[in-house]
Amino acid sequence: MILGTQYSLSEQASIYKCKRELSKFTKETRYYLDENYTDKKDRVICLVKFVEKKYLLSTLFGNLHFSSLYSFREYEDKYGDHKIGDKYEGIYPCDYQHVYKNNSKNYNHKLLSGKLNTWNPILRITKDGIGFSDKQAKKIGVISFYAIRESNFDSESLYDIRFNRKVSVNKINQIVLTMMHNFNQERKIPVVIKMLKDTVIYLKQKSKYSDLVSYVDENSPADSLIVDQIKSNPWRTAFYKRKEYSNQLEYRIVDEIDSHNSESGVTKHFDGLWKNMFIASKDTDLSKFRVAWDD
Repeated sequence: MILGTQYSLSEQASIYKCKRELSKFTKETRYYLDENYTDKKDRVICLVKFVEKKYLLSTLFGNLHFSSLYSFREYEDKYGDHKIGDKYEGIYPCDYQHVYKNNSKNYNHKLLSGKLNTWNPILRITKDGIGFSDKQAKKIGVISFYAIRESNFDSESLYDIRFNRKVSVNKINQIVLTMMHNFNQERKIPVVIKMLKDTVIYLKQKSKYSDLVSYVDENSPADSLIVDQIKSNPWRTAFYKRKEYSNQLEYRIVDEIDSHNSESGVTKHFDGLWKNMFIASKDTDLSKFRVAWDD
């Protein structure tokens, strides 16, 4: 459970601020992560989104921008951008020849179909794996965040000048800070979303699908469990990426968008998200960010 604090620390570290008093955060409250959602031993504590300054206020009011899966394919294919670009977006990357040889009678290059709201996608076996065509990828929008787990933090003691005592808090470890710094070369502002159970439920209700990204080896044979998952829910196809992107620690939200906006993307309003979203630091990194939670 995440505890909101209003300590004024000598190091001027930023802290989760919450209107509720600490005494109200008990084991009986609704502020625990769903145990079925994430590993209880390594909980997702928060999400981090780097936002351009001109969009900061809009984001804090709950307006989030969806970019099409197709646009990320273009970033790598057309512009050689390997940082955010990924030609495998919307594709479960795997050894497609292995899949086809063992399932040719069942799949015949048109693997499966499922209704995504008002249109029916066909997940195809391609040279890169199993996934959406370019036309379908233009209709699926995605928002990406860093998912910071409990294991990504180091504990430390800081002096609380209000109560003249030391308090135990947690800071993001240097490995993760370095990864985010390398990603955020444009020096965007980090916005943090508290990953409470309410947040998990809300994001799932307000989108077609939201979850942590799994990182896989594109040279390995297709995993039958993954194939069954995307067969039962085609939206899950967008939640598998090559292991070379594993340093993105990604949590994402996907939703249907108008294909005419595939280049510019669309902005959607999440009216219930603002209360759990805040600017973590005046700086462009999170080195001074601190958080406390209940075990």
